[in-house]
Amino acid sequence: MKNRKANKKIKPQFLDIEISYLGVSLPIIFLSGFLFYGPDFLNYIDREIEEVVIIGDFNFVTPFEIEQIVTEENNLSFFGINLEELHQKVIAIGWVDKLQITKQWPTTLKIEFTEQVPQARWGTNALINQNSEIFPVTNAEDFSLLPMIFGDSNEVEQIYDTYSSLNHKAADRGFTITELSKNDRGAWSMVIDDSLQVNFGISDINNATEFFFSDVYEEIFETINSIERVDLRYNNGFSVRYKDNLNHEDLDT
Repeated sequence: MKNRKANKKIKPQFLDIEISYLGVSLPIIFLSGFLFYGPDFLNYIDREIEEVVIIGDFNFVTPFEIEQIVTEENNLSFFGINLEELHQKVIAIGWVDKLQITKQWPTTLKIEFTEQVPQARWGTNALINQNSEIFPVTNAEDFSLLPMIFGDSNEVEQIYDTYSSLNHKAADRGFTITELSKNDRGAWSMVIDDSLQVNFGISDINNATEFFFSDVYEEIFETINSIERVDLRYNNGFSVRYKDNLNHEDLDT
């Protein structure tokens, strides 16, 4: 975890306030102040935020992005800043997974966050994070090395769990699942090493993949680099289509 400080004369606030100052309880100070000064007491002691402390990973979010949001706040005084609004604006950056913003009397704002950790691409405009949650991004194409997942967003956790299980089995055989899809009809398909497509159809995905890895794979192992597509959408058996530039007849078993 990297610690970043922005020691600027800018003024924000937030969710928790450090409750002691110079060894004296703040509630006692506030109560005494109200007794002597009345409702104007908060205005009297209010201060502009002079230090913003930002703590995070900074792999996808920069301190400048967060500082910019803080400086654009209309009211940057300790008691005047809208903390809920600030929280929403920081979350809206898109890469923030968890966020805590606290005020430390008298002039400090502390922002702590953890970033989303991308595990896979979801369609063309979003990613899946470490919690199997979808979050939108504008640069999904920059993550071309991550697997591509398609499906109903309401089923993202199940689909990604299925991918993880399939890819583990694939890794044991020396290849990688680079794409997994479940379409609107519930039909499954996958792509191995950006080359071999496997169609499972509308079937129990666990049984279908077990059949592929235990039976089909053993039969096509020696020619797998020559195969374009394997189709398991049959009650019994499967079919194989070889790549166009190779002299093989399509195989039906």
